[in-house]
Amino acid sequence: MGLSARETLERHAKAAIEGDMDTVLKDLTPEIAENIGPVAEALAKIKPTSFEIMEEVKEGDRYIFKYRYIGSEGDLKLKTTWELQGDQWKVVAAEPL
Repeated sequence: MGLSARETLERHAKAAIEGDMDTVLKDLTPEIAENIGPVAEALAKIKPTSFEIMEEVKEGDRYIFKYRYIGSEGDLKLKTTWELQGDQWKVVAAEPL
């Protein structure tokens, strides 16, 4: 068995903080990846150093997380929906909070 949705989010956030965009993009569906530019720009502006999960909700087979990246130039709050596709959790919806 692979990572849980929460473990995948934690790995994803760590990759985003480290600037590992290859890993970040692999966690996104193609539709989300095509529109990730504004979020990536906002993330770069805050210079994230950590993140925290504020809320985790299971809805059917999906998990919805509200979390924030904390940076030296502010923070960025996001809400993402994760769905198991094959054997990997993928972001199927994302929006700023």
